[in-house]
Amino acid sequence: MSIRLSTEDEARAEIKSRIDSRQWWVFVVGPGFTHYLELVEDRFYAGERGRYFDIALLPGGLAVAMADKRFLSPSALAAITAESGGLTLPAEAFEDRDIIFPCNPTPEGLALALSFHEWIMGRARIDVEPDRPRAGRKR
Repeated sequence: MSIRLSTEDEARAEIKSRIDSRQWWVFVVGPGFTHYLELVEDRFYAGERGRYFDIALLPGGLAVAMADKRFLSPSALAAITAESGGLTLPAEAFEDRDIIFPCNPTPEGLALALSFHEWIMGRARIDVEPDRPRAGRKR
């Protein structure tokens, strides 16, 4: 299932409200790791549970999935993340988290995390290609 939002501000508000509720896992992935979202959806949110799994596609190939925590425990999350080639962490590492960046830390992954943080806080637009010139951007 995907949510339909017409503006970037609407997307930010919806995602932020899910984070603030602490009832949703919010997965942030960049290009090349969307298979992880498909795996989570197929395994834990198939059928009727699909109502509790939403994906927002943002500029630059960034995908943000929101999944109701009732259907995916921290231990299942740890297992599926490791299985998919992402982080290998114990279930306890996920218990107090809401935002998940499942890929292993790389310079690109860390840049993605920082970009998402700045964007969700309303301090920046998504810019996953920082070296590409943009109109009105000072160098």
